[in-house]
Amino acid sequence: MTVPEIISDGKSTRRNLQKLLFFGATSATLAIAALTSRSIATRKYIPTFFQLNTKIPTFSSKSEAQAALGLSSGLSLGIFAITTTGFCWALDISSASDFKQRMKTLFNTIDEKEYMNDSDPETNKIIEELEALINKK
Repeated sequence: MTVPEIISDGKSTRRNLQKLLFFGATSATLAIAALTSRSIATRKYIPTFFQLNTKIPTFSSKSEAQAALGLSSGLSLGIFAITTTGFCWALDISSASDFKQRMKTLFNTIDEKEYMNDSDPETNKIIEELEALINKK
């Protein structure tokens, strides 16, 4: 197996997993948003033809608060999940250590050589082989 095959095979499966996580988070958030919208619509008081519109219907404050807390927490977590998975998918970040290294590089607290030396041995071997191929020409 050649070096480009190793790189492309591992990268494509990881990128597909990141894509699936992003779409899963998005679909879960959309489902919670639809549930929230439906919940709000059912709680709206619409009087019938001969009912007074000044009469407030009875409701349980505790259950209303629990429902509001649950739905808002679900929406917040969903948006956080979409943001996190989308950010990692777009910037090709695969782990927490990779994220840490990229942020250090972004804010110029680490140089590229140090970033490359901090990766795993298999990646270092591939990088050395690629550099040898480039320098050979």
